[in-house]
Amino acid sequence: MTRRSNRPNVLVMIALVLMTVGGAIAEPLPRLKTLVNFTGANGANPINETLVEGASGHLYGTTNTGGLFDWGAVFKITRSGTLTTLYSFCQQQNCADGSNPVGGLVLGKDGNFYGTTIAGGDGVGTIFRITPEGALTTLHRFVGSDGAYPSAALVQANDGNFYGTASGGGESQFCGSFGCGTVFRISPEGKFRTLHSFDLADGAESEAALIQAADGHLYGTTFQGGDSSYGTVFKITRSGKFTSLHSFSGGDGEYPNAPLLETKKGLFYGTAAFGGTNGYGTIFTMKSDGALTTLHDFTLTDGYVPSGTLVQVSNGNLYGTTESGGSGHAGTLFTITPAGKLTTLHAFCLLSHCADGADPDGGLLRLKNGIFYGTTYGGGTGLVGTVFSVTGLDPFGETVSTLGGAGKTHH
Repeated sequence: MTRRSNRPNVLVMIALVLMTVGGAIAEPLPRLKTLVNFTGANGANPINETLVEGASGHLYGTTNTGGLFDWGAVFKITRSGTLTTLYSFCQQQNCADGSNPVGGLVLGKDGNFYGTTIAGGDGVGTIFRITPEGALTTLHRFVGSDGAYPSAALVQANDGNFYGTASGGGESQFCGSFGCGTVFRISPEGKFRTLHSFDLADGAESEAALIQAADGHLYGTTFQGGDSSYGTVFKITRSGKFTSLHSFSGGDGEYPNAPLLETKKGLFYGTAAFGGTNGYGTIFTMKSDGALTTLHDFTLTDGYVPSGTLVQVSNGNLYGTTESGGSGHAGTLFTITPAGKLTTLHAFCLLSHCADGADPDGGLLRLKNGIFYGTTYGGGTGLVGTVFSVTGLDPFGETVSTLGGAGKTHH
């Protein structure tokens, strides 16, 4: 996807009241607080980012650019907003350690973090491990035939291995020199295997993290390819048996680039960045056999280009973000009921110079205390993104499902 530059100044402020399921009693207004303004030196432009909580209780993430060499960084942030840059990429000759991380980190069972860079290594991206203190080890350098340009977070399955996607490369010739992309597996020690090369007919350019569902299989989306070239939903076993589940046709969505969410009821939720009735993206539900139902069609006013994973809480409501649209023209924070009633909770770029951030194209992280955390790609005082928290959203208890597999919670 093409990333946009910073948004123009918007001076309008809007606050929307979040209602209870019955609609009779108003809940507290959501309160968004900017915790970090990226400046370039401490990182810039987090893309497709969902923060992750470490064993220490601190939050960890990546920025696509910025850092000491302007090739991206790994950072740690306390819940109150103190940021520490742990690693700046491209500090090795020819960026052998990778550059431009996209998609964020995953916390491994060993207490270390694992992630990908979209460039560097041998030129088309890397997989790395980094300790909570910032010691980085490059585990794999992509060469093209095994994948290229990985732009999504990894997921650690219950077999201990990490699984992920590369948006380009692979052995198919149907996508030209860029390649259609791959699904891969890598052990914590760096033993790598390509499980599947997309061939355009079954999908291409997977930009979203995989999830491991309750059945043990991995599920994901592709941004392009399929019957109408608008993207697909697929299932793949840990040994590499691949099944196409759904091809988007336009009316039900186009170009999905966010991870799926599996709920305790066995349904999957997801988003398509474009398409639908209005052309501005959709939220959908899907059964494990691929039967898909559109839950919401976005409009210009309630936001468009939903790009981050959804988060569901115990009353069944879901929370998410859109990258664009809304009254501030720079994305929104929303909630939606299982029946499809959507409420916009915050429209970004409401303050002068987009001080509240712009273009939140990553997912939300909800901690057990009910506070949500997220990032914006642009805006803030440095104009290159922010980390924010939101309170007053969710009085309903624990997160019941989120990125990384069925029933997993953030603590």
